[in-house]
Amino acid sequence: MVKLIEDILNYIAMQEASSLLKNAEKMVGKHLLRMISINIADWLRLENKRDIWMKEGKRSKSKPLILNYNYPWCQNLKRLIEEDEFFSKTFSIEGNELYYSLHMSNEDRQKAKHLAGERYDPPLMR
Repeated sequence: MVKLIEDILNYIAMQEASSLLKNAEKMVGKHLLRMISINIADWLRLENKRDIWMKEGKRSKSKPLILNYNYPWCQNLKRLIEEDEFFSKTFSIEGNELYYSLHMSNEDRQKAKHLAGERYDPPLMR
């Protein structure tokens, strides 16, 4: 679901929930959804860099996003993947590791990583 990734990137920039994110925002609130979105975008951006490095012949491989359930955003990301239709079609969790869902094609995974690499500019923390 590349559309969810587009909407996540827009949510970070505009802080307005699209139709795909309305339920998620209702479930976890604005602040936690923003934290979840930033962490997903950071991971996808790094995955895009890893792809570039591999194409350049550097040793690199795709890695999951490691979750620490001591943090509320990790707990709520797991909840979203378990309960939200769009998150569950896009991501999966095994133990404490976030992966792409098996429902997501390799082509869509590449598009999602590229989109994050091109459009995501990490916000400054104040």
